[in-house]
Amino acid sequence: MAWVLPIHPSVAGKDDAALARRLLAEGAILPLEHFIHRARAIVRGTLIDAELSYEAEHRAYVYEIRMLGPSGDVRELEFDAATGVLIEHEYDDD
Repeated sequence: MAWVLPIHPSVAGKDDAALARRLLAEGAILPLEHFIHRARAIVRGTLIDAELSYEAEHRAYVYEIRMLGPSGDVRELEFDAATGVLIEHEYDDD
C-alpha cells in the first residue's frame, strides 16, 4: 500500500495529511523541510513537488523530491524519510 502526500496540504486528503503529521510526531520520519533543503543543495534549482510514500522495495517511507535544474532538466531525488539517506538521484524523463 502506498501513501502519496502532495506538498500542498490543500490537495492532500485529510487521512494522508494526518498520517504525515502522526509519523513526524512519532519521530518515524524527518520533516519535509529537511529534504527540501538537502535537494536544493544537490540540485541548484526550483522545487517542483514533493511526496511521501511507503515503498515496499525499501521497507521504508520515502520522500520523492522533484527539482527543476538550472538548465531546464527535471531531477528526481529519493530520500529515506526516517534516516535522511539519499536513495536515488536521477533525471526524470516523465
